[in-house]
Amino acid sequence: MKVTLASMEYVDLLTELAVVFRDHQGRSSPTSIEISGSIQSLIVGGDAEFFVAVTAGRTGAGFVQLRYRYSMWLSAYEAHLEDLFIAPSYRRRRLGTNLVEHALGRAVEKGCASVVVDTNERNVPAIRLYEKLGFSSSSNRWDAGRQLQLRKQLSW
Repeated sequence: MKVTLASMEYVDLLTELAVVFRDHQGRSSPTSIEISGSIQSLIVGGDAEFFVAVTAGRTGAGFVQLRYRYSMWLSAYEAHLEDLFIAPSYRRRRLGTNLVEHALGRAVEKGCASVVVDTNERNVPAIRLYEKLGFSSSSNRWDAGRQLQLRKQLSW
C-alpha cells in the first residue's frame, strides 16, 4: 500500500472513493461529476491537498483531505483535516493512522501552526484515532473548556 500526495492523475480514483464515502453517509448528492469537479478545483486552486492510499493494483483504499487558511490569531497557516475516509474492505489496518500522519507531516512542511478536525460525537472510532494522534477538544484559552464547531447550513 502506497500513500501519496494526490495530483490531477488521481482525480478519478479520489472521485470513486468520495462517492463510496457519500453513499456511506446515506447521501445521494453531490453527483460523481460534481465531486470530480470539486476535487479538481481544490487541487488546482492550491488551498487543499489530498493524500490517497493506493494498492499495488492501483485501487483506492482511502484518502484524507487538508484545507489551508491563514489565521490572523496564529500569524500562520492552519490546516483543517476536512475528510478522512477508508474504504470498508481496508479498515482496521492502521490506514487511517497512516493517512493522518502523512497529513500532519505535510502541515508541518507547509508551516502550519495547528491542524483542526471535526467529527460527530457518535463517530467514536474517529475520535479515538484523533485523540491517539494528539488531537484534543479542550482549550487552554478557556480554562480547558471543550471546543465546539457550530454550523449554519445556508444551502444544500
